[in-house]
Amino acid sequence: VVSMSTVPVGYKAHHKEGFSDSAIFNILEAAEYLANLQDQTGQTIRLALEPEPDCLLETSDETIEFFSQLRSVASPLHAAAIEKHLGVCFDTCHFAVNFESPKLAIQKLAENKIEIFKFQLTSALAWKQPLEEDDFLVLDDRVYLHQTRSAVLAPRKIEGSQTQSDKQSAAEASPGIFKIVNAWPDTPA
Repeated sequence: VVSMSTVPVGYKAHHKEGFSDSAIFNILEAAEYLANLQDQTGQTIRLALEPEPDCLLETSDETIEFFSQLRSVASPLHAAAIEKHLGVCFDTCHFAVNFESPKLAIQKLAENKIEIFKFQLTSALAWKQPLEEDDFLVLDDRVYLHQTRSAVLAPRKIEGSQTQSDKQSAAEASPGIFKIVNAWPDTPA
């Protein structure tokens, strides 16, 4: 069995009308292709969608909803391919950045019969003192700063979660408010 991880469908900021429908169609086609490849070669390849901050599959709930949509439109052939060839790459840092308990996220995925094909044991920084804008932006590597969250700014979809652009505008209005507190609900601050 071979597994490979891939993007979480797409970046939310680039999501356009009809994108989800075409993404679902393409992912169903990929699952069918992997099923056919297994029939022809005997090799099982599993595609692991990797939930990631600011992407269409960002949280366990969004991932569960997406798999529910896949299953709701799947033909019997696609349904079998989904269960065998589609799953999740669980990156611990990505869930940490979204303040989601890994234990609860894994439990929810399992309850919804979404298999985890890969684990990536990575870390997220927890910064416990207030950050001034200059302190915060020193972490900007132009690639991953979008995966930065603060637990004290007003909630977005997930309680306590904010995007970098939200932080930049907040920093301009109120410098010194970036304080991470109790990032995961089931761990002490």
